Amino acid sequence: MTTLSLARNEVLALKRARGMRIRVLSGCAWVTERGSAADHVLEAGCEYRVAGNGLVVIEDFGIARGDPKTDISLVGGGGRA
Repeated sequence: MTTLSLARNEVLALKRARGMRIRVLSGCAWVTERGSAADHVLEAGCEYRVAGNGLVVIEDFGIARGDPKTDISLVGGGGRA
């Protein structure tokens, strides 16, 4: 498991992450996956499982709630871009 903190408006890109679980520990994150018809806004305690091996972008979305940063954990799957 990898734990990361995203500062306000910081972006993280993942490739080859099929099966990875993205869990928001605190704050709020916006997640989009290439090939998916929907984007996802995850609040603390929510999780998203990556379905494909395309690009996945995770962005701090805490500004929407006034959070100074977002803490996430990445479990399983591939790696970072």
